[in-house]
Amino acid sequence: MPTPAFLRANIGPIILLLQAQIVAKTSLDVSHVGVVADDGLDVPTYQGDQDVLIRPMEENKEPGMLEGSGRVDDRRDRKIFIYCRTRLYLDQVDSDLARLSDASLGHLALEDAVANAVEIWAATDANNNILSFPTYVEGPTHPQKLRADPNWVCSTFTATIGYERNLDQSVQ
Repeated sequence: MPTPAFLRANIGPIILLLQAQIVAKTSLDVSHVGVVADDGLDVPTYQGDQDVLIRPMEENKEPGMLEGSGRVDDRRDRKIFIYCRTRLYLDQVDSDLARLSDASLGHLALEDAVANAVEIWAATDANNNILSFPTYVEGPTHPQKLRADPNWVCSTFTATIGYERNLDQSVQ
């Protein structure tokens, strides 16, 4: 079996691998782990009681790398917002205890599962080649009720995924 290597990659396949990682670690159906362009507070809730939304954000190049190595080593850091959204109808009107702390459907349990999936995770391909640097996560933010439906609670992680963009090396 060949030794795994670090390969250049583009962000699209890395996002799909992140989605698969979250599906595997949260046990959510893939239809409940979406990739979106909009703010997770504004994306409609279609089905189920838990979902996770992945939103690619801005990208930064590593200072000095492009000038020093050109297209050969185009290192990038991409911010990814990961929205955890849950609903649970077991609380009294003046409480969110079950909504937040239920062991299986509570919001904090989903946050823990997402953190477990993403913190220091690196994207790998089918041959176990590494496509990204380890992912580091900030957050989550405080849980807040969605504007459109206050039965849903949302919090956000900010993940930073580092990778080397796969550029055509014939262009210099």
